[in-house]
Order: sequence, then C-alpha cells, then structure tokens
Amino acid sequence: MSLKANNLREMVKLQTDGGLKIGLDVVKAAMMGAEEYGFGTPLLVILGCKILRVCHLNRCTVGIATQDDNLRAPLRRHGGKGDQLPDQRC
Repeated sequence: MSLKANNLREMVKLQTDGGLKIGLDVVKAAMMGAEEYGFGTPLLVILGCKILRVCHLNRCTVGIATQDDNLRAPLRRHGGKGDQLPDQRC
C-alpha cells in the first residue's frame, strides 16, 4: 500500500538520510518523494572524523562514536561539544 492510495501523503514529510554523497544522490531521493535531506558525514569530518569505518565497534580513535572514556579524551580536550558545527538544514 502506498501513502497516496491511503490518502496519507499530505500528512507526512518524507526525510532521507545516509549515503547522500553527491548532488545526484539528492536528485534521486527527491524523485522518489523525499522532501528533507540529512547529511551526517560532513558534520563528522568537521569534528575530526577520520572515516575509519569502525564506529559500530566502539573503537573510534577520535572519540566521536565511542563510550570509552580513554578514546573520548582527545575530543574533550578540543571542546567536543559540537558548537563548532554549522547549521545544516536543507
């Protein structure tokens, strides 16, 4: 069943997030009905992310994606509050 078939399309806002790397990705998402877009990778890079792809292993060397206090220490030394992040709204 689709949102339009059930007369629900006007009641929701479709958001997409993850895997948006280039403008073509945004165009494809818009063609599928997305109205809002999320870009997480640039924000992580601003915080110092090295994109090592170990976020899910709790071994983030920068301290962004971990609960280990020893690994979070470098991020805390540089502020680590996210106030250096720009407002990312599309």
